[in-house]
Amino acid sequence: MANASIEEYIKKAGLRMIDEQEQKIKILREAIKAGEESGYIDNFDPGQHLANLHKKYRK
Repeated sequence: MANASIEEYIKKAGLRMIDEQEQKIKILREAIKAGEESGYIDNFDPGQHLANLHKKYRK
């Protein structure tokens, strides 16, 4: 009887982990879609942007 309850616990824990991973994947897919739909910035200079971020946030 004890083995059956342990097996059931393990199965439920596994299903919870799968569900959590699926939720994370869903959130990531939604974020990717939103990013793709947001468009592109003309004349974006990644080096200058990084320099500005360093200037703003480094102490």
